Amino acid sequence: MGNDLETVDYGGSKGRRNGIGEYRRLGYDQWVEKKRYGMRWVATEGVFSAVKRKFGESMVSRNDLKFDQ
Repeated sequence: MGNDLETVDYGGSKGRRNGIGEYRRLGYDQWVEKKRYGMRWVATEGVFSAVKRKFGESMVSRNDLKFDQ
């Protein structure tokens, strides 16, 4: 019997199937390095840092939408 991972139908888009194939070919460590998986986006982190400097560490995210409908 063959490798069950090869016969699994992941469905979804062709891009997803290609991405899964690339992940399998490269292995986790090389895939992480190539895709920069887990890396923070410098621009966003800079904005968050500037907001915290301006308004303090106690700044929290709030959502004005009420979900008690």
